[in-house]
Amino acid sequence: EGAAALAARAQVLQAWGYPARMMDATDIRQLEPDLAIGEMTAASYTDIDGHVNTGDVIRACISAAEARGAELRTQAPVTGIQLSQMGTGTSRVEGITIGEQTIPCDAAVLAGGPDMSALAGLAGVDLPLYHTFGATILTEPIAPLFKHIAVLHPAHDRPPTVNFRQFSDGVVMIGATARNNQQDGDRARTDSDVAQIMEEAAAILPALQGVRVQEVRQGRRPIPQDGVSIIGFSDTVPNLYLATTHSGVTLAPIIGEFAAMEIVDGAAIDLLQPFRLARFRSN
Repeated sequence: EGAAALAARAQVLQAWGYPARMMDATDIRQLEPDLAIGEMTAASYTDIDGHVNTGDVIRACISAAEARGAELRTQAPVTGIQLSQMGTGTSRVEGITIGEQTIPCDAAVLAGGPDMSALAGLAGVDLPLYHTFGATILTEPIAPLFKHIAVLHPAHDRPPTVNFRQFSDGVVMIGATARNNQQDGDRARTDSDVAQIMEEAAAILPALQGVRVQEVRQGRRPIPQDGVSIIGFSDTVPNLYLATTHSGVTLAPIIGEFAAMEIVDGAAIDLLQPFRLARFRSN
């Protein structure tokens, strides 16, 4: 059943023009001989996939923004959103309050991850989200694990629900998640959870056996109630732009580009219409 579902997913990707192809166990052993694939019967592979070290990318983006005049403030919680009434049930953001200071603005963007519901609430906007707890485990640097693949997602029709990628410095990042982002499927909350995940990981990648955990990053994932991104201006606060989704890292480049076009150029991008907040009131 898992192989059939994987093949159906690959067909969808192919229909989108994405070069996903199916492989059998022999193909995978030739591609990655060090994987312990067990009873695997099918896999999909895409040779244009890649991954980035998110921290490096964020630092580069911040540096580029600051070079163009942006000001970054950290440890500075937003405590208020100043509104003016426009009539007909709509308001306009006039400024964002950070501590004692209110910063005036022509438009405001809320991209606050798991705090999005609280932030939107400051502007009287109801944002229907739920959270799952997740963790990424970073190991000590080790020798290269993969010959070809960038990111490994093991079979989804049996545990473990983990994924793997390795950075250029040899650090392996192991992502632990609930199956299909279920609301009650938290993982990696405790040290024993982490040890179990590492045991599961080593069963797939034997090279991880006995490798020391260097860091565990834990947090909440914001997921819109229907599982689909929320992107665009609020219809009740027309200069308040909302951007919240899972997976945010994967989608951030295209969301950022589209958001800039809609905010700065006044464009309304047709591709974003299914992702507007107003859909929750029409259901």
